[in-house]
Amino acid sequence: MSPTYTVEKKGFTGRQIAVLIGACLYQCAMIGVLMNCSGVLFAQIRQELSFSMSKVSLYNTMKSVTTALAAASVTALYFRSKKPIFLLLNQLVTVCGFLLLTVGADNALWYISAVLCGAAGCVGSVAIPMLLTQWFPDNSGTATGIAMSFSGIGGAICNPLCARLIDSMGWRSAIWVLSAVTLALTIPGLLLMFHGPAPQEPARRTKAASASQEPLNVGTIVLVALVLIGGSLGVTFAINISMFAQNIGYALSVGASMTTMIMIGNVGSKFLYGMFCDKVGAWKATMGALAVAMAALLCYLFASSQVVVLFAASLLYGCVYALSVVGISRCCIAAYGQQDSKRYLGVHTCINSVVMAGASLLVGVLVDGFGSFTPVLLTVLATMVCSFEACVALQKKHR
Repeated sequence: MSPTYTVEKKGFTGRQIAVLIGACLYQCAMIGVLMNCSGVLFAQIRQELSFSMSKVSLYNTMKSVTTALAAASVTALYFRSKKPIFLLLNQLVTVCGFLLLTVGADNALWYISAVLCGAAGCVGSVAIPMLLTQWFPDNSGTATGIAMSFSGIGGAICNPLCARLIDSMGWRSAIWVLSAVTLALTIPGLLLMFHGPAPQEPARRTKAASASQEPLNVGTIVLVALVLIGGSLGVTFAINISMFAQNIGYALSVGASMTTMIMIGNVGSKFLYGMFCDKVGAWKATMGALAVAMAALLCYLFASSQVVVLFAASLLYGCVYALSVVGISRCCIAAYGQQDSKRYLGVHTCINSVVMAGASLLVGVLVDGFGSFTPVLLTVLATMVCSFEACVALQKKHR
């Protein structure tokens, strides 16, 4: 029989540290390389193949629709499956989705790629947070924030690398190189995360958590969904930041640098967001992150002629990734309790994906129709105001 590990309350064990390192590597591979470089890659593909913005938006819409349709069933399958094998296959699907673009970005493979990447994205905000909640029950927000920040570290490193690879080798070769990097990070990450069985929490702890849960109702689901869509729409704009830079007259290198600043902000904000979730609670931490993101949007709207301001705003705007990636697990646990949150993570991932699908399509329509990203920025800003109000309501409800 396999040994059962028990999480110590004082300090971190060597096993916990190994799991955290593995989670950091896997998170970097899952989102920090190909996914976070998609904006730079698509900007070049759009320019080289003369794609309309609507076609790029349709790709993102199909990806989000696939995630929405598959989220609940894929999340449930993940919790029932052999997790290391599932997560390895998940990464291989992502890599295959991007490699298809090197064969036929100008034909039906463009849309098949979107479907594959959408299916692989179902567990992006579920797998690592739930694993770390088991290993770090007293500091799960901080541990999750640290691990999730590595998707931003990967993006900060790989986006300028991607731009240089495109300049020297072309975007097709860049995808092959980034795919190799993805797999090189995935395998050691999985080995460290799943070297031994996950710990079991003491029975008294689980009972206490169950006893404190409130009855579920539609009102709670709606409010949590409203909280989360602000970050989701924020990410929809963030992945198009290179095209936003081109739209206002800057070179691809400026867009890549703005993406890098967003990724640096991504790193810091995920750590700070997770830490503040542990210290002051998920709702206050979320309200703070939303306020920072809204300030950045105002800079994009009213100071786009100043490159330094755009870089600073991009640094702040990186917090949308904390809201979208870390926020879904932290807010679900805060709203439903740790045990019941497993059922509702898939539901909220589905809702977010439906919203992102519509938002991705809307981005293309608005930009092509108005010739500007200003309507997109205003829409995201209005949505974040709604998310902030929903946070206030949930904080009052859970006092």
